[in-house]
Amino acid sequence: MTKRDYGTGSIYIDQKRNAYYGRWRTADGRKLNRKIGAVRARGESDGLTRAETERRFRKMQEAEERRPRPAAGERRTVDDAANSLRSKLAIQGSRKSYLENRESMQRVHVSPRIGSKPVDRVTTAQVEAVAEKMLEAGLAPKPRSTVPSGRWGGVTSQAGLGSDRLRLSRARSGGHPHGERAGGRGV
Repeated sequence: MTKRDYGTGSIYIDQKRNAYYGRWRTADGRKLNRKIGAVRARGESDGLTRAETERRFRKMQEAEERRPRPAAGERRTVDDAANSLRSKLAIQGSRKSYLENRESMQRVHVSPRIGSKPVDRVTTAQVEAVAEKMLEAGLAPKPRSTVPSGRWGGVTSQAGLGSDRLRLSRARSGGHPHGERAGGRGV
């Protein structure tokens, strides 16, 4: 095995997950760590060889450099991110009613409270506060996929947000993580 050139990143094996991971620094200074794929066991055909891993790693790096990044002076708001997400969902073929429900939720609940805030300044606590206000108003909790989360469907992960997710407490939902009782009835 040859040593990689300086500045091209590194590939390592996570023994716990039995997978190759790549770590590198982008041209704009971000440090990235991405899963490349499963390690191929000797005598098996599943997983990646070291050479396949190297090729896939280079492609991942190139794709990341081609991905458009917001300019440093450009501040994306929560509303911008939500609109971008809805556009992405429409292109992917989401149902009209689903897109309308997302737009309504943004207009009625999200925009008045945190819509004008820069995406990289919104905290999990602020998102949870929006959900709390919805619950106080007597509205049913929504599944995590439709409640605004720290990632906004991947749109804001490019803006530097972590992977925080909104989770309604199990105590409020009767102890069941999805708000349903074991018998299949809603709370």
